[in-house]
Amino acid sequence: MSAILQEPLSAAPVVPGVVDRDSLLVQVRELTRGALSGQVNAIDAEGVYPEAFMRDLGALGAYASHLKPFAGPGTAPDLDTTIDAMTIVGETCLSTAFCFWCQSALGWYVASSDNEALRAELLEPVAQGAVLGGTGLSNPMKSFFGIEKLQLNDASFTAEMETSAALGFGFRCGFLGLLHLEVIRDRIDREYDI
Repeated sequence: MSAILQEPLSAAPVVPGVVDRDSLLVQVRELTRGALSGQVNAIDAEGVYPEAFMRDLGALGAYASHLKPFAGPGTAPDLDTTIDAMTIVGETCLSTAFCFWCQSALGWYVASSDNEALRAELLEPVAQGAVLGGTGLSNPMKSFFGIEKLQLNDASFTAEMETSAALGFGFRCGFLGLLHLEVIRDRIDREYDI
């Protein structure tokens, strides 16, 4: 990790979804001006990942407003606030705004999952920025290959979400053997016209 990254803010963590929209956006703007602005060259020129900044955004609740479990009783998830917070970050660093989008999409995937164990283990840490991940290509991959539909009706195929430092967020797919790989590939061609 680069020494340029700052330590996370020492203020008491805020429970995601509790901060009102205006306060959250003011806090995101202040954090961006303070913690991010000095890192932009390193992020763009050296590929530095702004880990401390990303964690601080989570501590503010910036990854939670669009997630239904954190919206509050009788309140709809607020995608507009998430987009506005991303825009504030993007005014200073587009690369970091993309990382913000990836983290927010990861939260959406976890919150939308039918896997209760996954939600129980990861939803709050992802929303709070304690667990960071990215989903840059998972939407096209899931759409093009119909991963979720295949997994539901073919015991010879498994897929699970995975995050690695080298590759980011994606899916680990498994087959019982090469014959099953061939069958799945044929099914994708036939059923999804890919």
